[in-house]
Amino acid sequence: MNNKAYRVAKTLFAISTTLLVVFAILFGFNAIYSRNIGLFIGHPLSASSITNIAVDMACIACALPLFLNIVYNKNKSRSLVIFELIILFDLLNLYVDEIAWWVDGLPGYRWLNILDNTLFYFNGYVMLFLFYMYIRQENYVKGKVYKVIYIILVVGFILMTILVIGNAIYSAISPGKGIFYSVSENNVYRRESLYFINLIYFALVYIAIAYLLFMLRPHIKKLLSYLSYVLIPFGVTIIQSIPQVYGFSFMYPACFVAIGILYINVQLEKDKELARMEFEVEEQKSINILSQVQPHFLYNVLNSIYYLADKDSELTKDAIDKFSRYLRASLNLKQNTGLITLKEEMDYVNLYVNLELIRFEGQFEVQMDIKDYDLKIPRLSIQPLVENAIKHGLSMKETGGILYIKEYSDEDHYYIIIENNGEGFDTSKPYSSDRSHIGVESVRYRLNHFENGTLEIKSDIETGTKCTIIIPRGGGKEDANFST
Repeated sequence: MNNKAYRVAKTLFAISTTLLVVFAILFGFNAIYSRNIGLFIGHPLSASSITNIAVDMACIACALPLFLNIVYNKNKSRSLVIFELIILFDLLNLYVDEIAWWVDGLPGYRWLNILDNTLFYFNGYVMLFLFYMYIRQENYVKGKVYKVIYIILVVGFILMTILVIGNAIYSAISPGKGIFYSVSENNVYRRESLYFINLIYFALVYIAIAYLLFMLRPHIKKLLSYLSYVLIPFGVTIIQSIPQVYGFSFMYPACFVAIGILYINVQLEKDKELARMEFEVEEQKSINILSQVQPHFLYNVLNSIYYLADKDSELTKDAIDKFSRYLRASLNLKQNTGLITLKEEMDYVNLYVNLELIRFEGQFEVQMDIKDYDLKIPRLSIQPLVENAIKHGLSMKETGGILYIKEYSDEDHYYIIIENNGEGFDTSKPYSSDRSHIGVESVRYRLNHFENGTLEIKSDIETGTKCTIIIPRGGGKEDANFST
């Protein structure tokens, strides 16, 4: 299926699912309010029916946004597709369960009651099988033991499917009789004596999955999340088998709760890891661009050193030393990741500024006031702003230019100010240079990603520009602090 057709199919499915759920919720609210089956057919409902309908409605309302969020995820892994199917079948079973409570005991709808309960049982088997496949895909499971479990699951799934279909046919032909359940002539659902076979199958599958999880020994947070999908539904299944509790069906609401726990603790972590990897790729691209020595800068510096050699040999040696250190620092920046100290950043900035001072022969001066050189910041947070200040501001000024770099803090934030009294620019317009735009946007994005920081830029034409980096105290994001 091509991308366009796939998007259309997803959209149509989302719309139809939404309408279906809205229809179900309207019927449910009406049932609760009037103790009738719905908007069109009057039918008294018991307290247990109303309770089950209300619980199903609440879970449907919560599960649908989660399902749609995954449906429209553009970068879906195979395990996420399986997880999407698990939620889909749970949604279907919640809706099927709601219908079952509406039609149970309603004359003339016996066929719907049988079909509804057949789907209910079958969807449960599918969900168990999908959950096993999800674990295998998430943990790249291989080996003979896992293949044996897989074969047992497949065989059990086929046998239980045959039994539940046979139960539907048997119940349809012989009212009041069945294997797992029966539906009387008056359309009343009842569990039959062999219902325990269904419980045994569920128990065996849950035990097999639990064994698989302990054999895998995933991270403890993952393990507890996986086990929640085993223990919560299994516990509810055992409770519902007690005769005194008969009449309440919270199996698939319990599955939804387990799905929510699984999504928050496993899938969101995986999405976060994917986002982190994507960020690293994009950050490295921007760093590669910003750390490249531009040809025009290289030419201008070498040309300045060339003419300086005729005037002062000592200054020439010093300039060559600074230039070689600058080139070495540019290469090192590509290898470092994450946060560096303000001192490391300022060492690089000083090398760059000193080379520019040689080039512009005292056209501007630099004033620095740094309080905390140990402050951690993302690499290349200051240099691109200094480069823009010189290139687009101070270089346009014939004389008297000042570049001011200051760092200070208060009780809540750290502040780094890069200010110049150059030409200034209209902040509503984009930068004329692609490198300048990449530099500013890269600084802004990485400040936010690493430390919840912000970059504020104020500029007035012919007055100057002020860039303020604001970093909250303790605002670093733990998952973003890669090795430095």
